Amino acid sequence: MRILADLTYIHLSDEYSGVAISSYRMLPALHEVAQDIEILGLVNPADQEMIRSHFPWMDIVPIRLRSFHKIKNLDAWLNRRTLDKIIADNAVDIFFLPHFSDRCIWSGVVPNVAVMHDAQGFKIGPNKARLLLYKVFIRLHARHIDHVVTISESARADIVEHLPRFSDRISVISQSLPVREYSYDDVAEGYRPYILSVNTLLEYKGPLTIIKAFRSIKDDIPHKLLLKGLPTAYSKGVLKPYIAREGLQDRVLILDKKFTPDQMDALYRGASLFVSASTMEGFGFTPLEASLRGIPVLCADIPTIRETSLSLLHYYSPAGDDALLAAEIKKLLSSPPDMTEVAGILTEHYSPRRQALLYSSLFHKVYGQ
Repeated sequence: MRILADLTYIHLSDEYSGVAISSYRMLPALHEVAQDIEILGLVNPADQEMIRSHFPWMDIVPIRLRSFHKIKNLDAWLNRRTLDKIIADNAVDIFFLPHFSDRCIWSGVVPNVAVMHDAQGFKIGPNKARLLLYKVFIRLHARHIDHVVTISESARADIVEHLPRFSDRISVISQSLPVREYSYDDVAEGYRPYILSVNTLLEYKGPLTIIKAFRSIKDDIPHKLLLKGLPTAYSKGVLKPYIAREGLQDRVLILDKKFTPDQMDALYRGASLFVSASTMEGFGFTPLEASLRGIPVLCADIPTIRETSLSLLHYYSPAGDDALLAAEIKKLLSSPPDMTEVAGILTEHYSPRRQALLYSSLFHKVYGQ
């Protein structure tokens, strides 16, 4: 069986985005465990060397995508003939979209299997026009997807609510979370001791709740608070002004530069406590990333996090209660739990091999239909 994986959504500018990292983990594991599946990668010409560095074993197929100005929502129709010719020329059996979005491409000649991480695009967008475009085009693209994969039961229910056509052709396959071989990096040395939060710096992710909680206990603990996330309008217009206004610049630091995987690994390992106050997640990678490294984790008690963490972490509710969060932070810092057993359970549950075997079974099922 030959599968063409759409990697055109990965660019040099966002090489280590969350959706890119999920492909870096899954595809090599599938290549290793499924000897009867050959994986080809569809890439933008400008990014093919970068993609090749992540998948040296993969045959790379470049495609120069045509776009109508900046309206990438039309790319599927503008490039369908070119894509279908590539599929025919390479005897492809399934077109695989690791990142299904309102700007994706799809084939008209072979089954399309797509990963839809969550349905947050129906609720959150940079503006009303972008939100409307998402709702219109994701529904149009959904007509051409033969099977969709999502990453949690919570995400599945959310997706089916918005896209009921997927109700009988959607599978849940959790992401894999391999723990990196420890490679020393000094990125965390100047910050210790610190509390860490890694998430998108948007309001619904709760970074202001965490800062307010920290402010109320800062005189009782020696720790700094590190918020890791790329710059956003919210971080520039709300978070940084609040930090300055409250005189927290020496204790609350926003790390908004790009970090390498080794730097992120060191940042996680150096933390005394990991905190998430997010009110909505499709999966919740970062609390799991921390817990796999044996770091105590405290999360807002929301259904997705409960599910994906197997109820093994520490939780507080409601998510926006900064006073309660502050009390829980102090409690865990004063008496840190041993995370050894939790890390072992989660490592096994989110192993790349387990995920790859489930994908292999799904591809064979779709291919045989």
